[in-house]
Amino acid sequence: MELLALTGCANGGEAGATFHVGGDDALVEAGAEATTDLDATSPETGDAPIDVTVAATDAGDAADGADSAPPTDASVVDASGVDASGDVAVLSPAPIGQWTFDEGTGSSSADLSGHGHPAALVGGASWTAAGKQGAGLALDGVSGYADVGVPLVETAASFTVMSWARLTVVGSWQVVLSEDDVNGSLFGLKLRGDGSDQFDFDVERSDVMSPAFVVAQSTSTGQASVWLHLAGVYDASGSGAVKVYVNGALEANAAVGQPLVAATGHFLIGRGLYNGVAGSFVDGTLDDVAVYDVALSDAQVATIYDAQR
Repeated sequence: MELLALTGCANGGEAGATFHVGGDDALVEAGAEATTDLDATSPETGDAPIDVTVAATDAGDAADGADSAPPTDASVVDASGVDASGDVAVLSPAPIGQWTFDEGTGSSSADLSGHGHPAALVGGASWTAAGKQGAGLALDGVSGYADVGVPLVETAASFTVMSWARLTVVGSWQVVLSEDDVNGSLFGLKLRGDGSDQFDFDVERSDVMSPAFVVAQSTSTGQASVWLHLAGVYDASGSGAVKVYVNGALEANAAVGQPLVAATGHFLIGRGLYNGVAGSFVDGTLDDVAVYDVALSDAQVATIYDAQR
């Protein structure tokens, strides 16, 4: 089975979204039946066609920087979700934020989603050549993290966050991804420091001191110096639910039962906020962070993991 990396963005002012092979944002499988729900992730589309351009490298060539000939059978995908040619399958929407930390130098990592939100290195954050793929973000467990500078995640709506993590030590609270409000992180994808060494994805019911949390807690445990892929999903439909994934597999979900509030602080990589105090800094290396403004399905999370592992 041939997998191609796919990058997509909505064209402002146009009824469509154009996709280009070569990034890690989504996947296209050559020769498969095509389905897509891009009308849900690109409001500009309505019922108009979505132009799909398959024109760069396959996953293997992308790593080598070598271009391959573009397929000639790329076709128009209808916003209702069916490609009549059956030649291209879009398996995941494009992220609204993506950082690979491959720069290896400088004070920030570029946002490869095209939305223009670089992640600034703060405190004891630095570069390492030993990322999951290429370079990575090295964090010291004391003061290091990366700050995207905006409340990127609309926490009152559905979203997905994910990252590769290689922790130097376990046994302590370490927040991989979060978004601040005034008093605390309105969500956190983290290693637990309660002795379980399990991971969780949690959301605050309200931004108050010592808030109540809804927690989806993994069955897998963290291990020092081992790369793991972590993902958290908040599905705002119905009564709401949070889900935590480890290495592409759903490990737990929990009902939320109420609408969540919208965060006003920044999206952060490598630390949390509790009762107004920053903490739970990651001690280790993070890589290939991505944010989606939809609740990805189990299959979509698994596909992204399989493509990157």
